[in-house]
Amino acid sequence: MNEYTDEFDIESFIHRCLKELELNAVVGRKAKEILKHAAEAGIPPGQNPIGQASAAIYIAAILTKNRVTQSSLAEFAGVSEATIRKRYVELARGLGYYGSES
Repeated sequence: MNEYTDEFDIESFIHRCLKELELNAVVGRKAKEILKHAAEAGIPPGQNPIGQASAAIYIAAILTKNRVTQSSLAEFAGVSEATIRKRYVELARGLGYYGSES
């Protein structure tokens, strides 16, 4: 499956994702902030924390006006697009980011 599953390192995952998908560091900082707020709000990462981290990157990209697709994130992370969407909605609603996007 994915090399991050056994011992998931959020910092490493986000860094590699940003590099692979050519996203800037602002997206990474915002994604880490989103994940921190999710933990504080008691939003569980689900069975696989990679899905939540990928969704945080997706939200961060939207908020910082950077373009990334759910498809490209899913391919990099080794999860389905449905997982990205589900975690996106959970995080966005739980943290008050949810608007017209779904």
